[in-house]
Amino acid sequence: MTEFNLTVDNLGLPVTKSGDAGDSCAQWGNLMALSPSLNYAQLAHHYIGSVTPLRHPDSSKWYGRPWRFSRDQLVAYLCGLIVAMDKYPNFTNMRIETVCERLLNMHRLQRFIFAWNTRKNFQYDTLEEHMTKSTPDVVWDQGRKKTADLTGPTVWALELRLEILLKKGWPLFKRMRLWLWDIESLLSSLHWRFRRDNVSRNHMLAVLIAQKYSPTWVSRASFFVTPWEKLIIRWSVHCAVTGEPNTSSLFYDEWKRLRSK
Repeated sequence: MTEFNLTVDNLGLPVTKSGDAGDSCAQWGNLMALSPSLNYAQLAHHYIGSVTPLRHPDSSKWYGRPWRFSRDQLVAYLCGLIVAMDKYPNFTNMRIETVCERLLNMHRLQRFIFAWNTRKNFQYDTLEEHMTKSTPDVVWDQGRKKTADLTGPTVWALELRLEILLKKGWPLFKRMRLWLWDIESLLSSLHWRFRRDNVSRNHMLAVLIAQKYSPTWVSRASFFVTPWEKLIIRWSVHCAVTGEPNTSSLFYDEWKRLRSK
């Protein structure tokens, strides 16, 4: 498997080899879920803004502004928070429980249906700023809004698992609903047997987390149906092209560990 190398910025947050932080939150979730450590857990609060979650806290860049946080970021962030809440709930500069509750409250304001990416990637608020900071191939959209990503059952299942760890509500009632929300992941696992996309990170993360935390018969089926070796190789190819942290070896190790149980 590919050796794992990590590039970080001055805050210690993961970025691509070129220093781009537009996918930093998802990269943090990936790392926290597969290679948990107190150092990673202490970074979780950087991705919670005052209004919406953030891709990265640098507000001078488009990815540090509110209303840019997509479903892809949310899935990976939830996976990381579930592991952080399990292992390091009280040992960070902002308690993981507080970070989790703020995220869930923010999503409640979205009716748990939408993410927060009502602005397109690489867009800035004014033409002058856009011309200065964005890439030449991105046409300014004049501040127009778009429909945010729909979240759906995979996200809801992760949020239920997080709420069970937070001991919110009635755990038995939540577990009774989990198998229903897990059906989407099972269907996705079947779809990935034919799909040719290289961006397989979030599916693998969601399935691994469901196998470890409050598993259902549906999530177990999803784990065994997923074509792991193919998806891990595809993810490695994607990371090689984009310069993202190549966590394919971490995926492989976690898959083998859980499969052997």
